[in-house]
Amino acid sequence: MRKVAVARCAFVVLTLAMLAASGADKTVTNKEQGFEITFPYTWRMQLKRNKDLGAFGELGEDRSQAMLFVMSMEKGAIATLKDHVNAVYVEGGALNYKITEKVEQTLAGVAAFKITYERDTVEYKSARGKFVDYALIANDRVYTIVAQAPKDDYDKYAKDIDAIVKSFKLIEAK
Repeated sequence: MRKVAVARCAFVVLTLAMLAASGADKTVTNKEQGFEITFPYTWRMQLKRNKDLGAFGELGEDRSQAMLFVMSMEKGAIATLKDHVNAVYVEGGALNYKITEKVEQTLAGVAAFKITYERDTVEYKSARGKFVDYALIANDRVYTIVAQAPKDDYDKYAKDIDAIVKSFKLIEAK
């Protein structure tokens, strides 16, 4: 009888270990837009919502905690990454940006900009908060990774967001 109890206990422990291991991160591969990105298993995600939005992940109901998405579009007439960033990220303007940081860095092995800003006076609640965007140009495309959370809560999700952004890889577009 004792051997059966030990065997059952071992079975339960192994089953729980397998379930915990199955909570693996989720990698989104978008061959059409030429990238892949990995979200933690706790985030809900989807591959594509429209032609420019290549991946979308969120934590919390209705983006109430944090969200991150990747947009991609053809480079077109954009001359340089700096020109693109200076044209899109304008203090105030239609999107009412309050830019707190704009720095050059490397992401996925190419030059990128990290832009941190806040928006408080936008009509839609889900468009308010602290944002950290990453912009880069590669393979004749402009990629923008947008991470957002409520301003006072952003630091709670920063570790997840940083890991997701660091997982971003460029692949050959099909």
